[in-house]
Amino acid sequence: MKGAFTLLETLVVFTVLAVLVAVAIPATTRVHQYSARMKAVSNMRQLGVAAHLYANDHNQQLPGHPVGEGLPVLGNAAGGTWPQLFCEYLSPSDPRVFLDPSDRQTAKLPLTTVLSDQINNTGYIYNGFDDLSPQGLPLNAVPLSRLENPSQIILLAPKTQGATIFYADLLLQPLADLLNQFNPVVYDGGAHYLFVDGSVRFLKESEYSNNFWLTDKSVRLPTLPILPLPDGMNSLAGPTGSRLAGSPLL
Repeated sequence: MKGAFTLLETLVVFTVLAVLVAVAIPATTRVHQYSARMKAVSNMRQLGVAAHLYANDHNQQLPGHPVGEGLPVLGNAAGGTWPQLFCEYLSPSDPRVFLDPSDRQTAKLPLTTVLSDQINNTGYIYNGFDDLSPQGLPLNAVPLSRLENPSQIILLAPKTQGATIFYADLLLQPLADLLNQFNPVVYDGGAHYLFVDGSVRFLKESEYSNNFWLTDKSVRLPTLPILPLPDGMNSLAGPTGSRLAGSPLL
């Protein structure tokens, strides 16, 4: 038939199309990953602004533990968990600022669920600052004046999918159990962290240190590597040591 493609021409067309698809799919994936990373950074920066707006309204103090989370608390009642307190300084109609775009399990949760005071449904875990208290109890209010190097102290870190706790208490909880609750590898071998000064930094797993959580850098804690969260384990009820491998000291 005049004008019809030959078999060879058809094969050439399909080959070219296959090459174009093979090139386009990885590029599209990289674009989506980059978009998710930028959204995660934006969310953390907004939460950092909310934290400092809260501090400005509360005598230059960040929120600590609310009374009644299951641990004795020093200080005055903060009136809620950190997501509930920060929500006053964010758009109340958009809960996505509390969510990490990489966590598909929580991406469509309504605001009332995200702001639960029973289970942490956000994408992040908050520094408990328990090393500030000589009595070893979590403080309910954290004075910024006591945080001498805020650019080196983590305020928020990405939470492991399925983890439930709000606060990282490195000195009150078994460290291995606590480290099951946050995720040091989210994008490209690392994760974004919000620091007390409001900056958001990407740290490779090799750059991360447990001491970033501490206000007193003289305290020595075990460091990485961290092993994957065991199936079905989503709370501090898991076995101690389930995620730390070797536990070398810094």
